[in-house]
Amino acid sequence: IKNYDKGTQERRHIDKWMVSKLNKIIKETDEAMNQTLFRTASQKCFFELSNAVKWYLRRSVKPNKEVMNKVIESQVVMLSVFCPFTCEEIWGQIGKEKMISLESWPFTGKYDESLNKSEELVESVMADINQVKKLVKKEKLEVIKLFLADSWKHVFVEKSRKAFEKTKNPGDAIKELMKDS
Repeated sequence: IKNYDKGTQERRHIDKWMVSKLNKIIKETDEAMNQTLFRTASQKCFFELSNAVKWYLRRSVKPNKEVMNKVIESQVVMLSVFCPFTCEEIWGQIGKEKMISLESWPFTGKYDESLNKSEELVESVMADINQVKKLVKKEKLEVIKLFLADSWKHVFVEKSRKAFEKTKNPGDAIKELMKDS
């Protein structure tokens, strides 16, 4: 509730990720509810969404006001199925006059898997940097250098994957790869 109606108007990459993640969680919660998997549904809309919000707040200096409002409203509406009285109270505290029981289920928008993959990469790199900081026993590092593979290596790995999907025979896959310089 403390982040409701606060933040910036600026839209960044991390804001797009948060909206995409919210859409995925709404969809998965809805599917679980339809299958009467209520425990799964409650875990998705409470724990998984809360963890995504924690990551979002950790990654943004100032969250986007519109995104935070959408996330909070969606989570409260989804949780109202499980704890209606508490959610009704929260709904009133964020300034909503209409009863939450009369609200419709949050709209499921588009989920972009590429945004999720890029954010997983950022999370992985940040975890690696934190491990390096622990190893060198320093809280703050002066310089961090990241080394990236050349683009031809990414192309090679993708072609290798496709060749091995076609045939499980390593010899045939290597012959296929050797055709390309």
